[in-house]
Amino acid sequence: MGNYYGSALNKFIGENCPHDFTNINIDCLQLRWEDKIMRLIEFKHTTEKLGKQQYKALKFLSDRLCQLSFDGWQFKTYIIKGDEPFNQIEIISLDNNTTQVINGRDNVIQWLSFRLDNK
Repeated sequence: MGNYYGSALNKFIGENCPHDFTNINIDCLQLRWEDKIMRLIEFKHTTEKLGKQQYKALKFLSDRLCQLSFDGWQFKTYIIKGDEPFNQIEIISLDNNTTQVINGRDNVIQWLSFRLDNK
C-alpha cells in the first residue's frame, strides 16, 4: 500500500506516531434517523485494494456493531467499490458477507439515499 492519508491528521499520525496500533479513515457515516439505520461505508475505486489492517478494523467494527441492540437501531458496515460517474457500484456487506451490484446511476442514488433494499 502507498502512503495515502485521508486527512491531515491521519497523515500526521502516520508520519509521527509509532505503528503499533491501527489508524484508519472511514469515508462515510450515514444516519437514517426515522428508520434507525446507521451505515459505515468505506469507498474504494474499482482498481483500489482494501488494506489488510483497514479490513481487519472494519470487520471488527462490523462484528461488534451487529451485536449492539438499543432503541431498535440497525448498524451496517459496507465497502463500496465504484468509479465516477457512479453508473455501477459493488456493495460488500461486512455484516452478512454478501455482495450486490447496483446498476444505473439513478439506482445508485436510490441505494445511497436508503430508498432501495439494503441487504
